Amino acid sequence: MKVTMKDIAKELNISINAVSIALNDKPGVSESMRLKILRTADKMGYINEKHHYLSVFSKSNICILMQSYYANTGHFYSIVLRSIVERAKELGYISILNYFEDNQFEFPDCIIDRKVTGILVVGKISDQNLNQLKNTGIPVVLVDYTSLGDTCDCVLTHNKQGGYLITQYVLDKGYKRVGFFGDLEYSLSFSDRFMGYKQALVNRNTISDIESYINQYSILHETEKYVLENDVNSIVSLLKKSELPEVFVCSNDSNEAVTGK
Repeated sequence: MKVTMKDIAKELNISINAVSIALNDKPGVSESMRLKILRTADKMGYINEKHHYLSVFSKSNICILMQSYYANTGHFYSIVLRSIVERAKELGYISILNYFEDNQFEFPDCIIDRKVTGILVVGKISDQNLNQLKNTGIPVVLVDYTSLGDTCDCVLTHNKQGGYLITQYVLDKGYKRVGFFGDLEYSLSFSDRFMGYKQALVNRNTISDIESYINQYSILHETEKYVLENDVNSIVSLLKKSELPEVFVCSNDSNEAVTGK
């Protein structure tokens, strides 16, 4: 049997008129009650049967997409996600979190059914998958990432400047052998911090061969997977393969904790 407004009203113990007002986005019920009615209607299957109401329902949701690879990244992304959810809630939105695989990308149901008013992608996403999202017509914003091949709104920190300033600070303290510790393929933030580190070395103008210097003292690959797995032995092996610098400029706090710098 098809779900009716009467069924929804009965489920919530409210009037049919209140249900109708909420589903048709008309004034007369509080925003909290409107969302409660919309969610109950969706849970009971009414929204899917009545596509006329999808545009109304979509106004209350945002979709958060993040590669499953980042699910265990620890403190940083947990803060980002919590901040997004809390701020969205303050503005009257419900966040729907979906993990994805970049090489096997699939639209989550909330996007297919157009039950969201916007999409936030946290971390990396390929240009191909980004274009698929943009082609839905739903606004997309990238968080902690930007595409070099396609225009898209994004939210970034001053990673290059941060890498530059910390390296400059260490050099000003008199250290001569300064390496970089971080997986450059892990995220755009890491590579930007590395570029800041490298620029500080160039500007110092006392190193004859920058590339050889960096290769001698830096560890730029595979570090993050070992950090995430808390695989100390593998990290120690990486450290033993390189000539240790006096100081490591680390790509993030987790690297800093492991290297003890």
